[in-house]
Amino acid sequence: MFEFFDDAGLIIFNPSDPKVKKLLKPIFKKEIEDFREHSEDVVKTSAELEEYYHAQVKIKPINIFLQEDESRYLIEPVDEEFRLKGKRKKFSKDELLRILKEEPERFSPNVILRPICQDFLFPTGLYVAGPGEISYFAQVIPMYKEFNLQHPIVYPRSSVTILEAQHKNIIEKNNIQLPDFFTEEDSLNEKIINMLSDINVEPIFDKSKKDINDIFEQLKKEIEEVDPTLIDTVEKTRERSIANLDNLLTKAKSARERQHETALRQIEKVRTVIYPNNNLQERELHFIYFANKYGIDILKWIFDQILINKFEHQIIEL
Repeated sequence: MFEFFDDAGLIIFNPSDPKVKKLLKPIFKKEIEDFREHSEDVVKTSAELEEYYHAQVKIKPINIFLQEDESRYLIEPVDEEFRLKGKRKKFSKDELLRILKEEPERFSPNVILRPICQDFLFPTGLYVAGPGEISYFAQVIPMYKEFNLQHPIVYPRSSVTILEAQHKNIIEKNNIQLPDFFTEEDSLNEKIINMLSDINVEPIFDKSKKDINDIFEQLKKEIEEVDPTLIDTVEKTRERSIANLDNLLTKAKSARERQHETALRQIEKVRTVIYPNNNLQERELHFIYFANKYGIDILKWIFDQILINKFEHQIIEL
């Protein structure tokens, strides 16, 4: 990691170090004593956020864990006491504060209290965050005021897809656009087949279905005058006709796919890199994939290509 980020000033920090937990005793102490006020503020902010966006984190009554019997348990307030979630053991507030004083290493923050601990130890001027983290920080901001801390400026991180030359060639060869990949696989394949095929079978079958429905509607009117008891038979016959047509459409699509199997295989190969597992490349594909093909220095090159003030998805071509 240090070799990869030699010029970036990377610091690796262990928040579970017992010495760190001693430094965090004031944060844990205040959370134990004032958790109701803290929770009330965060719940209010989360409710306001959900009117326009979505809350990222489910709010808990208190935001600390306690280690007990080599396992970590969420602390839950019960009346005037505290208990460990999933365990029968209970503590008074004084007992918890005593444990904190004597064994602070047993305490740890949950997701809401973690940024408070982080900025208490390392005051942060600017925090680069993804979409989920931005929502999460919006929920947490009231906690900074409670702990008399200045919250950082939250800056949206860049979103990038790296496009390799061979994949770009396949995309251009098949006359498709990169955004076409950011969809379900079946939708992409359907679009490609329709572009490559001389005949688009869907409209033909859609028209045939409409014609069948029109014919049977007219037939129902005629039959009803002859024998109304035959209407159900007419309707079932119509349903079987439509079902047979759908079955024929499925076979026709399969035949088209076989005709364009090579192109579909190439597109699928590209898709596994551009949109792996129906997710953005940056969320699924490890940097090592590119480092293995292009060398370690590719990381610095990619870093130089990213426009940090461009708040839309970027395509970087290799």
